[in-house]
Amino acid sequence: MSVLRLSVAADGCSVAAGDAAVLETEPRLVVSAVSVFAGATLYQKSGDTAPPVVVLLGESAVGGSFGRSMVPFLTRSGYAALVLAYYAPSGSPTQR
Repeated sequence: MSVLRLSVAADGCSVAAGDAAVLETEPRLVVSAVSVFAGATLYQKSGDTAPPVVVLLGESAVGGSFGRSMVPFLTRSGYAALVLAYYAPSGSPTQR
């Protein structure tokens, strides 16, 4: 299993870090679960080592498809997409 290491910095200071396990891959897209954010999924082009990331907030509509519908556009444009869940799914890690 592949693991991606994620980190977030503000004003040069690290504010969050965590690992993401790769869930599935396509020839040009890597899809990873992000353990530090319950229910979050990271999408990025295969081979990109540190692309800029666009954070897409989940929606309350059933299926929450808007964020995921933006993924192909963003990844083709050179961005990774971090899609956050509207709620923490059952069995997800709780906030610390």
